[in-house]
Amino acid sequence: MYLRYVVSYLNSANGKNETGIFRSADFVRDHSEIEETTKAELQGLIAWFDENLPVPEFYDDPATRGEDDHIYFWFKISAENFIGKMEELCAILEAHGVSVQRLREGEAPGELIFKDECQIAVLTPGNFAGIK
Repeated sequence: MYLRYVVSYLNSANGKNETGIFRSADFVRDHSEIEETTKAELQGLIAWFDENLPVPEFYDDPATRGEDDHIYFWFKISAENFIGKMEELCAILEAHGVSVQRLREGEAPGELIFKDECQIAVLTPGNFAGIK
């Protein structure tokens, strides 16, 4: 079983609707009027993920990944520590106007290109742009 967090928020700086859980966390931290304690809590969660969530080499290197590559990361349901921290992060985002959806799938919902102890990454069908 896999779990994915999907967000949608209005980037008031550029007037666009945007997605991306960590981008939205950065946006709320940097561009919302939130209390300093909440900002510090949000920054602490962002830093925790930066330190603990593995990032595959192909995803971390912009030369091998473009914005058009539709790569989607899903937590393994067994990754309770990561999911718990994600729920904390989502609670802050939701309190500040970011809509968060939680998607569940029993099987990998696309072409599996990466897996580790806590997550998988998949490409959507028809978009296999050389990343294997």
